[in-house]
Amino acid sequence: MTRRVPASPAGPASPAGPASPAGPASPAGPASPAGPASPAGPASWLRYVGAVLLVVIAVVHLNLYWRENYRLIPTIGWLFLVTVIAAVALAVAMIVRPHLLVAVAATLFALGTLGSYAFALTRPLFGFEEPGISYSGGVAIAAEAGCALAIGAWAWLDWRSSR
Repeated sequence: MTRRVPASPAGPASPAGPASPAGPASPAGPASPAGPASPAGPASWLRYVGAVLLVVIAVVHLNLYWRENYRLIPTIGWLFLVTVIAAVALAVAMIVRPHLLVAVAATLFALGTLGSYAFALTRPLFGFEEPGISYSGGVAIAAEAGCALAIGAWAWLDWRSSR
């Protein structure tokens, strides 16, 4: 179906294109130059939820590292500290600089920590075997799975809208 454009009082449009450098306005208004990764994007809430869940992951691991004395466990201790630092850095990056590469890194990080926990529940990991799922373990599982889903969904929607 062809849409008819009414002639303006100034005369017909020039063959070179529209008079406005921004192009014709749509009924919804002009397009955002920031694109899908802008803070006001349609799925930005997924990225914020993912960032909050990354902070939850950091808090759980910091609690285990400091209050539950995981810092005294060889290899596992400093890996928990690295997890805290990485989770906070990825949460900040998801808020300050939302980018597909950061989202992929955050999703893989969450899945990696979840997989490490699952592995430690079934067999020793660096000589340490988790005895069972504790309260903090349940919170970590929920936060890691939720983070992977939220940020993964945001990344997929962002990638899809840019195609």
